[in-house]
Amino acid sequence: MTADEVVLVAVKARVLAISKSDGRTIWTTELPGGLSSNFVTVIADRRHVFAHTKGQVHCLALSTGSLLWTNELPGCGYGIASIAFPGGESAPHPEAVQTIADEEASASGAAAS
Repeated sequence: MTADEVVLVAVKARVLAISKSDGRTIWTTELPGGLSSNFVTVIADRRHVFAHTKGQVHCLALSTGSLLWTNELPGCGYGIASIAFPGGESAPHPEAVQTIADEEASASGAAAS
């Protein structure tokens, strides 16, 4: 499997590699920390997938989904994280972050009413 053959989907503390040609799930990896986080930031290069959720960043093998390492980002807390590669690629896009922030603010305002 090559990077050009898959699309990555990240949700609820899981990352899935899905075949572009037929839509089948090639692998699914549940990230450490449980399924309570809805938002997962993900970016990949030709060999690795980097995913952030629940205050931790994880590195997975693109070919298998195997967890290679986890960094608990001590002192950084929780929240939506951006992941970037030097040279310009980043995830999520600023517009996505703003949309999520607006939704969270709206939900907080509704709960306070």
